[in-house]
Amino acid sequence: MDPRLTLSSCIIFSFQDFNLRSTDRWWTIQLIGMLFRLLIVSAVLCHVQAVLSRPPCRRPRLVCGENAECHDKSCGCKEGFFGQPLIECHRSDQFQCVVQGGPHYSTFSKNSANLFFPCKYRMARVQTPLERGVAGLAFCSFEVFGFNEIINGRYYTSGVEISLAIGDFANQFFKQQDFIKFDINQLAVETSDGSIAMWGHDASSKFNGIEVECKFDTHHRFAILSIPRCQFSVKFRPYNDADTNIRQSQVPGISIVVGQQTIFGESDLGRYPSSLCGVPGDGSHLFQDRASELRLKNRHQALLYDALDQNLTQESFLEEVTDSVLQDKDTCQATVDEFLECGTQEQKSKAIRLCFNVLSKRRFTKCLGISALSAFRACVEAFCSDRAEGCEKYFEVLGNLDCKGPRKVKKFCH
Repeated sequence: MDPRLTLSSCIIFSFQDFNLRSTDRWWTIQLIGMLFRLLIVSAVLCHVQAVLSRPPCRRPRLVCGENAECHDKSCGCKEGFFGQPLIECHRSDQFQCVVQGGPHYSTFSKNSANLFFPCKYRMARVQTPLERGVAGLAFCSFEVFGFNEIINGRYYTSGVEISLAIGDFANQFFKQQDFIKFDINQLAVETSDGSIAMWGHDASSKFNGIEVECKFDTHHRFAILSIPRCQFSVKFRPYNDADTNIRQSQVPGISIVVGQQTIFGESDLGRYPSSLCGVPGDGSHLFQDRASELRLKNRHQALLYDALDQNLTQESFLEEVTDSVLQDKDTCQATVDEFLECGTQEQKSKAIRLCFNVLSKRRFTKCLGISALSAFRACVEAFCSDRAEGCEKYFEVLGNLDCKGPRKVKKFCH
């Protein structure tokens, strides 16, 4: 119901009810005063009615995350909760790192940037204490990797991989079988020990005597890997293939939530840029400072630089999962290799500045699709190693799809 129409109809109704005629001056004044007061009351009542009848969220189909609610046009965390309301909000004694939507990165220290990279990247590497274990000797160690894909010219999370080790040095030493890996994609949660939980079917198992829960939040459409004794959980929501031509009502994303006693940055792999989530003490200018250090134009370029520079093997531990979470594994690996071989930090930064828009501008990625990565890789090759060959490959990719690329790259190649 439109509040303006409701208010107007109430006012008109009030006039019609009190459209009286009187020749007596005193009664006319009294009637006008009564009518004026009645109009005010009617307007207030109609406004209240309109507000109460208004849907809780003006954006159609928007579903807020856990511990969040819609306020007028957007989602917000409920009182006492913090975080990313489109994905989930957490308690004040927890830390959260999120990659969501287009995709927008939010670190443990709340720094944000966009990651235009349709491949694999390391999100976090942390240790948490094992509850009811020997203090200082019992802990859980996690490494979390994200995967991105390009759909309709936008970037979305396509899967997540978790490496987990749980041990208590008071009564055992770590050995190879103390490590287990989990892959979460739009079909299932699979583990390196051969277990599998299909979407929508909760499962629970024990690893080194510690309960590992695989749950599915059907309302918020999340697959959740949770280890309560480690105060650790990872949530993954895939792109909704049923909503390909309309805005996603539940944005795809990954959320990592850990407890306050988590140990961050125990090694270089736990800190930014080796882990894109960083640590809570990174400060509020992490990405901007990194961009200045690398002589890049903005924080988004810095995040792409560091995702490439992580030098990750572009695959999952399960071949069939790799095929579902990476649209082009071979080009992902070739792009990482090409970037690493570029030479000095300065040369790599110049390559990012030249080629960045191939991946970041939607008018190009919408036309090229996943081939935008091939064009980006050819651009890096043209700058770093072989100008003629790289440019030839670059224009071949664009020509095959009848797409245009950034003028800056065209000018460089000509």
